[in-house]
Amino acid sequence: MNNAPLTTTDVLGPDGLLGRNMPDHEYRPGQLHMGQSVERTLNDDGVLLVEAGTGTGKTLAYLVPAILSEKRVVISTGTKALQDQIIQRDIPRLRDHTGLQFEAAVMKGLENYLCLRRAEEFAMSSKPAEPAHRRYLTPLAQWQNDTSSGDRAQAHGIPETASLWNHVLSSSETRLGARCPHYDACFVTRMRQKAQAAQIIVVNHHLFFADLAARRSNFGSVIPEYDAVVLDEAHEIEDVATQFFGIRISTRQLEHLSRDVHALAVGVPIDVVRAAQSHVARASDLFSTLLGQLPTPATSRVSGPSTSSDGSPSVPRLEIQPEHLTASVQSTAHELDHVLEQLGATLQSTARKDERAAHLKRRTSRMRNHLAQFAEPPHHEASTHSHVRWRERKGRQDIIGASPVDAGAVLREHLFLSTPAVVLTSATLTTTRSKGEPSFDFLRQRTGLNEMETVEEAVVESPFDYGQQSALYLAHDLPDPRAGNYPALAAERICELVALVGGGVFVLCTSLQMMRELHKRCTSPEQAHPITQPTLLQGQSGKQATLEMFRTQRNAVLFATSGFWQGIDVPGDALRMVIIDKLPFEVPTDPLVRARCARLEEQGESPFMRYLVPSAALTLKQGFGRLIRTQKDRGIVALLDSRITTKGYGKTFLRSLPPAQQLKSLETLKDFWNKPKGQQKPPKEPSTKGSGPHP
Repeated sequence: MNNAPLTTTDVLGPDGLLGRNMPDHEYRPGQLHMGQSVERTLNDDGVLLVEAGTGTGKTLAYLVPAILSEKRVVISTGTKALQDQIIQRDIPRLRDHTGLQFEAAVMKGLENYLCLRRAEEFAMSSKPAEPAHRRYLTPLAQWQNDTSSGDRAQAHGIPETASLWNHVLSSSETRLGARCPHYDACFVTRMRQKAQAAQIIVVNHHLFFADLAARRSNFGSVIPEYDAVVLDEAHEIEDVATQFFGIRISTRQLEHLSRDVHALAVGVPIDVVRAAQSHVARASDLFSTLLGQLPTPATSRVSGPSTSSDGSPSVPRLEIQPEHLTASVQSTAHELDHVLEQLGATLQSTARKDERAAHLKRRTSRMRNHLAQFAEPPHHEASTHSHVRWRERKGRQDIIGASPVDAGAVLREHLFLSTPAVVLTSATLTTTRSKGEPSFDFLRQRTGLNEMETVEEAVVESPFDYGQQSALYLAHDLPDPRAGNYPALAAERICELVALVGGGVFVLCTSLQMMRELHKRCTSPEQAHPITQPTLLQGQSGKQATLEMFRTQRNAVLFATSGFWQGIDVPGDALRMVIIDKLPFEVPTDPLVRARCARLEEQGESPFMRYLVPSAALTLKQGFGRLIRTQKDRGIVALLDSRITTKGYGKTFLRSLPPAQQLKSLETLKDFWNKPKGQQKPPKEPSTKGSGPHP
């Protein structure tokens, strides 16, 4: 009797468990190759970079070896949608068809979960009678009655931007911990208990890097200790790490601090509450004064206004230069720090007895910490070029902060050198060299892996026949997207394209402002041939609810932004066209982008070709990847940015995309779409490249 432990080959191989037991499973050589590479990394420790083309089946390729390793492995995804797919679909299917016994849990940020205490307080207040909330009371009650997880992704009929969420969801600023009367029944408590008992923990990048930053700052941790991490959609990790290894202070933080100080009135001596209220009111006034002494985004030399996620006007970030930290700014910051210190001392007297006060004191200390880093005098600053300070306005919220210019150094120290085994995977990790060969150089440079001694690399090509299954329509006759007449002409072309395929279309935009404008124009009665199919707009409902409506209706048109460029899986003819409004370049005036470009210039490099173009090429590759999800899918990607055909750098983008038929006229596009499917070519045998250690 063979008692040898199972290997990845035993499960994913041509005669493996899944092939024998799962009716719709097909053996994929590329999937097995990737799984074996992941297995080797988990067993021997180290870092693995693996680009797995769409259709490889990369989720199972890392889940199977992670489970078989018997180590505690964190799976971190770029989106909550992929999180949900793994925990709700992939893991149950693995259990059902392999007989493997293991515990798995999902963890999301606190703001994703219903807070029973806050929901109860909301119901007992006068707020439900307010018009902004009243319309959502029925779907809220239905969700509260049905949910077993408290995860708002499962809520239907309540937009992501609804102000109602601010009153009923949990957060790090409102969670009381073990002293809360609802602690045992709390959805967050249950989530953490399940994670503590699990071998496989599925998180998203925001939570993973928030936890990593908390560990670095000795603020404790949220995710249980682990032996290895798999970072799916790993092309995102530089941006997410930059966010969480920086600092920020906002008017909203102070508003929440004030709200929670006032909530102390029950159970805390009245003199303590009044003193704390006085201090926080003074702190809010001083922060307003500080903002008034700094340059404001509204008068900065940046690109025009965009729109924030809540629909309010927003303007891009403005860099705060060392010379902006004047003597008056330093004086105000010092006074603000003193008031926050007084607030902390006031809370200290009752923090030992009241968890709410203890939590407020910790938040106050963190705010003082961030303020000191932001307002550090320029002549005392040892790392002038390591961070960039900025100010941002999002809707009614003012934010100041500082972000690391080079996230690679932080990632190398706190992730790659401190975690025994790390796997980075995505369908888009490589850019293409001039000779057409895929290269991980851009990713390695941005994440600090270029200074690691040994990193294993593998490229697993997609099994799909893109030449037969897809067309890339290049709208060369449209004006430059920066031209004033572009939105009107782009909307007209979108209507024509939607009519061609009869719906089943994603319209992916690079900004919320453009998303809303194109949606408005395409559905307006003033449009010559407006879209008649059902239209969906990102943000009107939760992402999962929106996706479910899109899949169910079969002919819908979804207007969306970055959240739908990746991690979204809509196989079959429910999605038959992806329209992209323009090449997804970073905003060149953003302080962080500008600082990174300046650093490359100092090193004698071209920031445009070494940073902006490859970064945009990876994002475009992600958008293209939404289209073909199975061997039977067929569809069109339409790019409305004529620069891909008129500018020299357009060739870099085209070389990075799958080899679809490139068409430049609507007539040839119609011919492609109306041609009978006929006999498909035999599926390509997935090939692998570059596997093995990379010095």
